[in-house]
Amino acid sequence: MKRRLPPLTAMRSFEAAARYESLTKAAEELGVTQSAVSKQVSILEDYLGKQLFIRKQRSLEITDEGRFYSQAISACFDSLANKLLEPADSDRQKITILADADFTQLWLFSRLPEFEKRYPNIEISINSVSDLSVINKGDTFDLAVVWGRGDWDRFSFEPLFTNVVFPVCAPGYFSQEKLEAGRFHEVNLIHNRSRHWWTMFVNLLGQNTIYAKKGQIFNQTSLCLAAAARGGGMTTGAEVTARQFLEDGSLIIPFAVRLPSPDSYYILAPRNEGFSTEPIRLLKDWLITEANKHRNWFAQYWNDSAK
Repeated sequence: MKRRLPPLTAMRSFEAAARYESLTKAAEELGVTQSAVSKQVSILEDYLGKQLFIRKQRSLEITDEGRFYSQAISACFDSLANKLLEPADSDRQKITILADADFTQLWLFSRLPEFEKRYPNIEISINSVSDLSVINKGDTFDLAVVWGRGDWDRFSFEPLFTNVVFPVCAPGYFSQEKLEAGRFHEVNLIHNRSRHWWTMFVNLLGQNTIYAKKGQIFNQTSLCLAAAARGGGMTTGAEVTARQFLEDGSLIIPFAVRLPSPDSYYILAPRNEGFSTEPIRLLKDWLITEANKHRNWFAQYWNDSAK
């Protein structure tokens, strides 16, 4: 029986546009013009007899039917990619990730099963270290996620995401009202590696910076956040590491203050190899896609918080 399938180019264009919810970004990924992507999406809509997007003046909103077809097409593409990547001898392709321990525990680890499900023939090993602002010459890895300022001479690297820092505490621990009443001296501050961020925030909140000189110093973000979540004090969180605590409600942001970190997260690979192999490229692209989702989540979170 002859298969009757939609045009492949139309499906590829639609899948990319649905994934980004943007014709412009889809066009960038596919290396074509925005109008070409729009035309291919229209071809698929005509073929299916369904409206896949609601086109607004400056945005693109996927319809329920569009979401259904997007998931179906993405699953087909993933399955095809997995089959094409299967080596003839069925050996698994191995990737070693070098990453900061806090980033691994609080961001990467919960997301990896999705990648492993999508690419079952790629085996991920993780080497996590407590502070990955510096990579030692003895470190061996295929891909690393580090934070810094993009000044690595020995590596190929691409930005993953920037970071924003803000105070966090357990619900009810402290409030704007107590701050306005001059009771900041009652707060037990928990410092993440140094007193830098609390010195910045205490000054920003109009308090005496002497308050920033008290409190415990922990050498891991995960310890700081866990201590604050159990009511042990107020610490500083960041978009990259605090999201799960904000989502489950164990931490809140008590004051409407936040500061950009001078350091960003980057994806690195040894310069002699770069991101040239297919498994490494797939992992890199997947990380960037997940980072975009994360960024969009916080954009909505800050927007809702401002209301």
